Amino acid sequence: MKTQIIRLGKSQGIYLPQTLLKKAQLRGDVELRAEPGRIEISKNMKPRRGWAEAARLMRAGSKG
Repeated sequence: MKTQIIRLGKSQGIYLPQTLLKKAQLRGDVELRAEPGRIEISKNMKPRRGWAEAARLMRAGSKG
């Protein structure tokens, strides 16, 4: 799919079709990474998601 970089106020951006966002399962906050010739958009992964539960299970496993 092709699109153009457009002016959005004092910035630049692109419009992403809803069908593309649904296919990528993206919504809300996202992470952006850039390298020469490429911009990657991915789900905003919370690095500590599940840590509290994992710590609880580790504590429960070490008892006894």
